[in-house]
Amino acid sequence: MNRFQLFYLPPALYSLLVLANFGLLYWIHQESGTPWGLEAGEFHNIFKPQIIEIIAIFQVILFAVTLDMSIRSLVVFFNRRNPAHQISAILVQIVTIVAYALVGLLVYVVVYDKSFTNLIAASGMVVVALAYAFREMIANIMASIQLQLEGLVSINDWIEVTDASPSEFFQVVQIDHQMVTLLNVDKHLVRIPNREFLNYKYINITKQPNTKGVRRKIRIEITNTTPITQVLEVLDQAMQSVIETDSNFNSFYYCLLVEIKSGIYIYEIKYECHPCLSRARSNHVVNSAAIRFLLASGANVNYTVEIYPANTATDYVKQRLLAVREFGILKDLNQHEIDQLAKTVSMLRFKAGDAVIRYQEKADSMFILIEGTIDVSAPNEANTFVKVATLWPGSCVGEMSLMTGEPRSAQVIARTESVLLEIRKDDISPILESNLRLVEQMAELLAQRMAQTKTSLSHTDRVEEKHRLMGALAQKIKKFLFHRD
Repeated sequence: MNRFQLFYLPPALYSLLVLANFGLLYWIHQESGTPWGLEAGEFHNIFKPQIIEIIAIFQVILFAVTLDMSIRSLVVFFNRRNPAHQISAILVQIVTIVAYALVGLLVYVVVYDKSFTNLIAASGMVVVALAYAFREMIANIMASIQLQLEGLVSINDWIEVTDASPSEFFQVVQIDHQMVTLLNVDKHLVRIPNREFLNYKYINITKQPNTKGVRRKIRIEITNTTPITQVLEVLDQAMQSVIETDSNFNSFYYCLLVEIKSGIYIYEIKYECHPCLSRARSNHVVNSAAIRFLLASGANVNYTVEIYPANTATDYVKQRLLAVREFGILKDLNQHEIDQLAKTVSMLRFKAGDAVIRYQEKADSMFILIEGTIDVSAPNEANTFVKVATLWPGSCVGEMSLMTGEPRSAQVIARTESVLLEIRKDDISPILESNLRLVEQMAELLAQRMAQTKTSLSHTDRVEEKHRLMGALAQKIKKFLFHRD
């Protein structure tokens, strides 16, 4: 609860309210000899009240409002000082209702000269009858008070309901005197009576001391032809990339070999993500990264077909190109064109800290990262290099230099020991010259990437910018690769 969910007077108005009470007490005392108007008035005829009797009623109302505002101000002060243990709005409402009732009871006793004992005895049966008639509502109100007083759940908390298998995840969006309203991962609202919600088995993920996410796991089967240490390193890199590129994933994860079955190694990735992601969605993200990195590294994830048909450099390069082509500008090349390209490309190894690409150097090649991690940096306005991206296996860098011969626009440094495939102008020119359709497709992909970097443009403007760049890039590529206008 915060100050916008509970009405209370600002300090200045509250001070005026308190002063008004003391001012009225003083005035009545000066006029009647007693500070309380109820004692000064006779209240014989309610249809023709005396001035002092009207003032007495006003004094009671002013006192009741001041008491109400005092309670609310104290609650707001407490909640600001103790954000982890908030007094709920429903409890404040109940207390203020009781306070008004007590003031009303006091007026009745004083005016009609009744005793509290007789009055309470007479109203006892009425209270019991009302409590029985509204027992369901009262049970829900008491459950709401328990939920909020004990801090079991709060607005915006994420909970994991473990009654069902698999467990379900919800965000608490509202708690009122009757219902708890939950939002599931499919954005559907679910309303549950408070007393029923208390009987649920759930874990409040948001209130956990050491984590704010939900832990899940996936399993991946790989043949025993791929070394265990290599697979674990690749899976570790895959999870690092997921964590760095998707803020919905937390830093906790582990990758283990958990089972060996008929020549198949079964690996498990356990990870932690925000509960807003459905299980299917988070598993998809982790699986996609793992498969992409495993394919790029040459791991055999298809245990009915061997990845390495022959122990030659050309076969290895061809398989690496086939594994990663869908992630870059080579995605439109067919099997024959990949075979042709694999015969000429170079495989390069870099140690951590080595420069893969230097800023502004003239070049006519691009790189495909198949193992390791590299950082991309570009100069800012102060001419200081700032990291703008981290690239993982399957990523491409330097495409513009390969296709147009433009100087390098960034600096690329190997963060870890890395293996890259270098494709030069002379490697790809014969393939593109025999299939000019590929030039148009590559120009379209490059134009789309260039348009996307202009974040200030609207979606419509980016589409127009892409089409404007495509024609110019296609001509520039043809001129550079084939010396055609």
